[in-house]
Amino acid sequence: MKYAGGLLLVNVLLVAAYFLFATAVDNKRILAFTSVGVCIGVAIMLCDRLTRFKIPGLADMSSTVEQVKDDANEVSAIKNRVEAQSATVDLIAKHRLCQCQSNTY
Repeated sequence: MKYAGGLLLVNVLLVAAYFLFATAVDNKRILAFTSVGVCIGVAIMLCDRLTRFKIPGLADMSSTVEQVKDDANEVSAIKNRVEAQSATVDLIAKHRLCQCQSNTY
């Protein structure tokens, strides 16, 4: 997403420069367009790093923290499954080794 935000920033600035120097559009409109585009571009670039976003009385978002907790739980579950499978493989290998040793004598 970092590249998409950077690309949006570059495009907004190029379009704003074109309108500023090549057309007769009002400067206030160009400034408004550029401000909105830059804010959106920066937000897209920083959305992966955002941990908590709070607007008093309107919104409180903490999505990245929740995502990290969910991922940590998944990793923990996978680790437990691998440990359980490792114990099973060790038991089968030990059983097989005992069978091979008893067949050679």
